[in-house]
Amino acid sequence: MGDKQMPLPGQNIDTPLMTSILVTKCHIPKIKTETLLRPRLAALLDQGIQRNLTFISAPAGYGKSTLLAEWTYRLDHRPGWLSLEQADNNLVRFWRYLIASIDVQDFGFEKRALPYLNMLYPTDFEQALNMILNELQKTEQTLVLILDDFHFITEKSLVSSFSYFIEHLPDHVHLFIASRTEPPFLSAKLQTNQLLHRIDAKDLSFTNAEGADFYLRCMKLHLDQKVIADLVQRTEGWVTALKLAGMALQYPDQTLTNIQNFSGNFRLLEQYLLEEVFHQQSEPVQKFLMECAVLKRMNAHLCNAITGEDNGQVMLDDLEHAQLFLTPLDEVHGWYRFHHLFSEFLQHRMKRTNPDRISLLYLNAGEWCEEQLSEEEALEYYITGEHFEPALRLLGKMTTKMLRMEWSLLKSWLSKIPRAMLLECPSLYFSYALSLLYGDKRYNLVEKMLSEAEKQFDRLSGSWTTDEKNNFWGSFYFVKAYFSAEALHDMNLVVQNMKRSRQFNPSGPKLVFAQKNMGTPSMVKDHVAPPEGQLHRSLLTPFYQNIIATVDDLDLGSPARVGLSEFLYEWDDLDEAESTLNVVFESTDFNNPVASEALVPAWLLHSRIKKAQGLLVEAEQILLQAKRNCMVLGVPSALIYFDAELSDLALKKGNMEPADEWIKHYSLSINDELSVARLFEYLFLLRILIIKNSFEEAWAFSERLRTVSYKGERVFYWTEVMILQSILLQKMGKTEFALEKLRTVLSRTEPEEFIRIFVDEGKPMAELLSQYVRLPKGIQTGGAPSLNYIRSLLSRFRNKIGELTEDQASVVVNPLTDLLTEQESNVLQLIVRGMKNKEIAEKLNISYGTVKTHINNVYSKLDVHSRLAAIRKGKELGL
Repeated sequence: MGDKQMPLPGQNIDTPLMTSILVTKCHIPKIKTETLLRPRLAALLDQGIQRNLTFISAPAGYGKSTLLAEWTYRLDHRPGWLSLEQADNNLVRFWRYLIASIDVQDFGFEKRALPYLNMLYPTDFEQALNMILNELQKTEQTLVLILDDFHFITEKSLVSSFSYFIEHLPDHVHLFIASRTEPPFLSAKLQTNQLLHRIDAKDLSFTNAEGADFYLRCMKLHLDQKVIADLVQRTEGWVTALKLAGMALQYPDQTLTNIQNFSGNFRLLEQYLLEEVFHQQSEPVQKFLMECAVLKRMNAHLCNAITGEDNGQVMLDDLEHAQLFLTPLDEVHGWYRFHHLFSEFLQHRMKRTNPDRISLLYLNAGEWCEEQLSEEEALEYYITGEHFEPALRLLGKMTTKMLRMEWSLLKSWLSKIPRAMLLECPSLYFSYALSLLYGDKRYNLVEKMLSEAEKQFDRLSGSWTTDEKNNFWGSFYFVKAYFSAEALHDMNLVVQNMKRSRQFNPSGPKLVFAQKNMGTPSMVKDHVAPPEGQLHRSLLTPFYQNIIATVDDLDLGSPARVGLSEFLYEWDDLDEAESTLNVVFESTDFNNPVASEALVPAWLLHSRIKKAQGLLVEAEQILLQAKRNCMVLGVPSALIYFDAELSDLALKKGNMEPADEWIKHYSLSINDELSVARLFEYLFLLRILIIKNSFEEAWAFSERLRTVSYKGERVFYWTEVMILQSILLQKMGKTEFALEKLRTVLSRTEPEEFIRIFVDEGKPMAELLSQYVRLPKGIQTGGAPSLNYIRSLLSRFRNKIGELTEDQASVVVNPLTDLLTEQESNVLQLIVRGMKNKEIAEKLNISYGTVKTHINNVYSKLDVHSRLAAIRKGKELGL
């Protein structure tokens, strides 16, 4: 258990630092002296300021980066720049760097927007992007953002998230993207709506006139116009080929004939020209170039480390002076990278001439980066060079750091290591399986991995100690338990597997636990719905108790406790729910992000408990303190939930102003695109529409919410939508439809014994339930909820006045009146007074047989079988 615990109201908490980024990726490349100014292309870029997106696509070496870098110096203010690479093909990493590049022009944006990455998932990215877009909307100045080498971005969820970002980009933000490929997202709609401006290879290709200027001004070559025209034609204006041809022609033994006899095929011409330039270098330079080509970026110390020489700085200075495809990455020229084409060529040469050395180069690079505490780069070199043993060792050492990383990053690392080798390290093997469950929901692969591990145990465990064998099975059953929950929705099987896991690892499984979403409003509402009845108390209580017992020694029990508390609240066990939350507040280590991700839903639930108890002032204080804590924790994305709850408290007092301000502040509209990740806030927006009597808008919006929650299998949100629809229909005068809607949702919630979701609606729901039980034969309809369930709900509206909220106190509900006819109620009252059947008949002036019929009806409706039980139940219900 951590030393730092939840602060009392008014205390501060430390903000966990985010891992660092490479700032040179956000630097605009330095313009070289030989660059040719091309006014026609600058004019095309200027037109992009009128559009959301300018997409520049062309094969490698067409001068896309140079053009954009040159153009930036013509702008009134510095734009944001992001140089992309293969490692950026990761959802969270990409958006993190993008936010940092925006901060260059809008200082403070990174601090405001970076915490929203906590809610970024491959399947649910809209909420995070909407919050980032909202922050962009607040910026008044024109923002220009340039993304270079976008062709590295191919991961499906990342492309989808970026497409969503573009479609909702504020008008004052302008993107310029350079890529070797066509846009990976759909661009027809953007072009139709005049949001997209295209610049392609045809636009970038050098004209004859530009080719002549290029050779004369930049390369100081006096060539015949016909030769220039021929080169431009053969290269189709490809600037890199033109440059390489010019460089080759600078050597005395090269002739125009050698150049002109080659095919216009880009790949062949590129390879030939590069080799001709390469062969002009000395042997030490060639060796340095090939060995350093494995590096994504380099400085003198790293170059020395991988080559085993001490001339790194001299070599880099010479290469930069010779402009030999070396690009500075910072203003002090400490870090560099090779031109991508040149690097690819050099690596190809190395594979052909000295393939055995490549593996050592990657190993040396990884070891140097590890010594410099650049673990992420070290891992990339280790894994690229297939040095999996040091990669596994480093992953094991990085466990503490990984706790601050998202599941997708952990998965990306582990997925590149052969599963057979991972299996030799069970903690990482099963951590990988767990990452697949949390991230991509790849249930089939996880099932296959579990089966494979079980079959391979005897082979693997020959030399293992007893502890190592126990660690294997403890982790195996732990992952199997989560698989049973996520894929099978079998709570009984979950409990069985958790118990087995604890038998082998009483102190918890030795796995790498990454961070999920710290800004979620609930630990359970975002889960995909299990089959009906699987949320019953008899199943869920042992489910959560076993999870808590399994991970508590790892200080990871808080999320499970909050989940249990949410269900206890729903079952109307407020005292037990609050008691469980208090354990969370007392034990959560704020420096453990896996545990602290439960705090936002814990604070929200705590305020609801106080509200249900009628303690509105305390509920408000909890929300206000939670807002302050969220800002310190770095999760401002959660403020929308706390402000919604505060607005709801104001609505209870008849104050609509905070709700209107909430809508305005968070830029919410019924026309927004909906996703399962944002159901919480949009359900509150629906409540506001109902209170304002905007019935038509509310109904249309509620149908969209119902569809999203149903298709997303979010049973809690679907239930809330259905309840609000029944209340809305009642307000619209469509009582029959309201009661039918209520019947549907009651039938779904009865097996789980949901209570608070109805009771929290107050008077409107109490009236609807009362009307429902009075329907002719309504409770006997096939598939309808039982009388006992409805009676249980109605009884919750009749408590001690001191325990009710202001809204609930105004509810006049008598379950006996709703359940019994007037004559049946009279008979029950006389039974309570101790009268016999004959005395009751004489008192009410009815026949003895009629009295027996009324008594049988009373027994049936109260679900009792004796006079004593009927008397007791009648008193419970307010007789």
